[in-house]
Amino acid sequence: MQRHVAAVVLAATLAWTPRAFAQDAVTSEALFQKGVDDVAAGRFDTGCPAMAESLRLDPRPGTLFTLAECYAKAGKVASAVVRFEEYLVLFSRMTPEQQSKQLGREKSAAEQRDLLKPDVPLLLIELETGAPADTLVKRDDTVLNGPSLGVALPIDPGEHTISAQAPNGPLTTQTLTIGKGERKQVSLKVEVTTTTTMSTTSTTGGAAAPATPPATTSEPAGDSQRLVAFVVGSAGAASLLTGVVAGSIALASKSSIEDQCDFDAQRCATQSGLDDVSSARTAGTVSTIGLTIGGILLGTAAVLFFSAPSPSDDAPARSAAAAPRLSLGFTPFGGSAALIGELP
Repeated sequence: MQRHVAAVVLAATLAWTPRAFAQDAVTSEALFQKGVDDVAAGRFDTGCPAMAESLRLDPRPGTLFTLAECYAKAGKVASAVVRFEEYLVLFSRMTPEQQSKQLGREKSAAEQRDLLKPDVPLLLIELETGAPADTLVKRDDTVLNGPSLGVALPIDPGEHTISAQAPNGPLTTQTLTIGKGERKQVSLKVEVTTTTTMSTTSTTGGAAAPATPPATTSEPAGDSQRLVAFVVGSAGAASLLTGVVAGSIALASKSSIEDQCDFDAQRCATQSGLDDVSSARTAGTVSTIGLTIGGILLGTAAVLFFSAPSPSDDAPARSAAAAPRLSLGFTPFGGSAALIGELP
């Protein structure tokens, strides 16, 4: 803090010369008088800023001392101590003639400084582990750089707002109240936002395909397999029914064929008999194929149904497209059937 005071005092010493512009001196005098009037009326929130502005426009030792007293009366003990120390350093640089014009203010400044020092609160501000090095930390309107963090610094009593913000991250704020002579520590948590950039165009200029296809919702594997079993079983039942009907037609033609044809000679006396033989052969073929395929499909349906996993099983769902399918074909000279697909 001493180095800070020395730097401020040096600036004030260099500025405290008769070279101040006349207009600034007039404005400074008006602000100083306003500050004195406000302080006399107890309006420190306007009186002290008016004096501070007067000091900036026309730096004078008397204005600096009066501003320190204003801060002390307003309860801003940290600001008052700094200003009293600045005045004492400035006084030590004056000539004997200049010191004589201060009318003993140096003694009052030293006494008030020593009296107020124990009441100056100290606030230590730090960032939690993992915060980026370029995190912006502010105490009220003052930016605190790295060297100011983790160090107990003097502060005026009252309410203060501490904030921290990482680059592109949300602002974290914390409000606290500190009293005279108190020492407090604040640890700020900084939220870091991770930005992920996704390319939307391919190297050829077209739109890039999504890295991961959208998820689709599929029905449970057991339900799908039981549905396939129902379809296959229905086809099997239809095939059996076709075989039975075709067999009945073939049997019905037997008596008519026996009346018109000689099976030993393998010939028929009439054309009607030949037609009946052809129809009977076709019906017999269809009956054989229908009964055979129907039995196969019903057996497959039973296997599918009873082997279907329960809802609690982790077995992957099977696609209905992979289920067996039946291909049937009929001609006047016979029939054919094929079972195509993959059994589970």
